[in-house]
Amino acid sequence: MKERYSEMINDPVRTTLYELWNIGSGSVNHAWSGGGLTILSQYVCGVYPVEAAWKTIRIRPQMGSLTYAATENTTVNGKFSVEINKSNGKYRIHTLLPQESNAIVMIPVSYKKINLNNHLIWNGKEKRNQWSEYLGIDNGYHTFKIKSGNWNFVAE
Repeated sequence: MKERYSEMINDPVRTTLYELWNIGSGSVNHAWSGGGLTILSQYVCGVYPVEAAWKTIRIRPQMGSLTYAATENTTVNGKFSVEINKSNGKYRIHTLLPQESNAIVMIPVSYKKINLNNHLIWNGKEKRNQWSEYLGIDNGYHTFKIKSGNWNFVAE
């Protein structure tokens, strides 16, 4: 993907995606070249609407060998963002959720300790807290529900 889009991303004049891979025909602002953007947001960053109008958002990153990814989107409730960072044995998810929004955040079960905004919420078992609700394990992921706000998950 990096090779495929590099010409468009590094173009010193244009700030959008071309209609065709070879510039010279078609338009220079075309949505069908943006399929890779959907893959990055929906799969790499793991962002997916669970309810209409993005009222509840699922965040289940599938980073593969990547160490950093980020995305943002604007909903009827406002802008949300997700940033994932894997380094030094830690897995970090930072998310900003607008008012009246919720998220289901999923963290691989291979991580044995999980903090949310510097508060321990998992250490081999659920640590009840006022910030998140533990929903159990789903397909190899610890699953937490959070409400609107600024959240930092750190797993190790």
